[in-house]
Amino acid sequence: MSVKDCYVQQLTQSDSTNDDAFKLLEQHRTVAVWTDYQTSGRGSRGRQWACPQGCGLALSLGFYLNDLDLPQSFPYPIYAGVIVAQALKQVTPKLGFHLKWPNDVFVGKKKLAGILCESRWRDGCARTVVGIGININDHIEFNQLSQPVISLQAAQVSTDIRHLSNVLQSLFINRLGAVSPIDITQEWLSFSNLTPGVAISLNSEPQQSYEFVGLRTDGQLEISDAAGRRRVIQQHDIGLTVQQECKK
Repeated sequence: MSVKDCYVQQLTQSDSTNDDAFKLLEQHRTVAVWTDYQTSGRGSRGRQWACPQGCGLALSLGFYLNDLDLPQSFPYPIYAGVIVAQALKQVTPKLGFHLKWPNDVFVGKKKLAGILCESRWRDGCARTVVGIGININDHIEFNQLSQPVISLQAAQVSTDIRHLSNVLQSLFINRLGAVSPIDITQEWLSFSNLTPGVAISLNSEPQQSYEFVGLRTDGQLEISDAAGRRRVIQQHDIGLTVQQECKK
């Protein structure tokens, strides 16, 4: 895939750029839809994603899996997190941030960006859409959310929304299909708040302590308990908390 083959649509307003991308995939093989005003965005685990007018970037990138020569287990959510991290590093080099598994972007303990990957099947073909939401400017609506969030403005960083969207589109499309799962997992670890041996707890088992072992090339985490018993955590399973943040 290449950017020149991608159908791009900018919207003044959207209910959901993911839904818009799926509709465009009925006519195009690769699409990008973005807006700075999304009214019914959704995040992982059924959460709502707020994007008040002019306060954020909502970008959805859609493609057909069978157009790519990639293994079936390619870690698209991990890949998407790496691309967002690379774009932020390029556009806002002074911003201190880290990736929280699988692909949330945090500044300290506050969420800056989130990603939702969705796939729909038709006639044996999988259409996949990766939705990216980044908080750009402050808005009172952010204070009403269930978890602490932060914007680039609050982090004292400024950027042009269109430029950030263009960088994300270019990085995502040009690298997809040209990068190996091993490279992706190594890049993800370089941006993450996880290092081998760091203590973590699962949100479903807050009293139980585990150690982070590593990130598999399919995007799943390996952890171990105090007895050394290993366990694999899938990307859609449950959240986790790092008990002692590593420095980034």
